[in-house]
Amino acid sequence: MIKKVYIDVLFMVLSYEATKVFINKDNVIISFKKEDQEENKEILELIENLGIKEVIGNYSIELNFEFMILEIHQQYKFKMLRKLGKDDIDKIWTIAMVDIDTLMTREVEA
Repeated sequence: MIKKVYIDVLFMVLSYEATKVFINKDNVIISFKKEDQEENKEILELIENLGIKEVIGNYSIELNFEFMILEIHQQYKFKMLRKLGKDDIDKIWTIAMVDIDTLMTREVEA
């Protein structure tokens, strides 16, 4: 797995190109601002090849770049909603991973 810092930068750059990103263990869906561009396919392939789907386990992540909101679900159950500030844009993936790790820890302790 590539370092979180590199994925953070990738998501920061993606925030200029996309409105939403949805990631679960099966697939990655990106809603781009400009549809039907060849670069969109390349970006999607790059994100899928990074292996970030495997890291999140049975959780799903939805990033809304328009409203700067991070949602985390476990299967169909809502688990966490976080409003991201302007200073959080450069560490979105790290924040998501810390939140998922916290949720997994709570799950084990319960």
